[in-house]
Amino acid sequence: MSGLTGRYECKIDAKGRLKLPAGLLRQLPEGSSRKFFINKGLDNYIDLYTESNWDKITQKLEQLNRLNSKHRKFLRRFYSHAISTEMDTSDRILISKTLGELVGIQDDVIIICYGTSIEIWAKETFDRDNDDTEDFSEMADDIFGNTNPFE
Repeated sequence: MSGLTGRYECKIDAKGRLKLPAGLLRQLPEGSSRKFFINKGLDNYIDLYTESNWDKITQKLEQLNRLNSKHRKFLRRFYSHAISTEMDTSDRILISKTLGELVGIQDDVIIICYGTSIEIWAKETFDRDNDDTEDFSEMADDIFGNTNPFE
């Protein structure tokens, strides 16, 4: 997989199901599992992981030291909202009511894809927390300084 990209506006149906957009599904490697994992993101959104990405993350997290209290607390918090879900024949996944409520998802959502990340945001939260008025050029200067990551 060369990296996911895109922004998709979607709706959650009355049963809590989210139809994954065709543009996203086309970017997944051929033969990908229909199994996904959803979890509370680090900000106020839901992370959606392909099964292969979830396996990679789980392997990395297994390296944390469970004798370290910060590591244990992080692992508990990370896994406390994690749920596996399988895409149905209509390309829908179920967003648990508890997880949806935790991040304020009701019906309108924005899916943002970049690299291996798939974020599911309540539209209102995304619009509020990702204000496009911040100068993108200044942000790039702050992050990259005099280097050009595109070369």
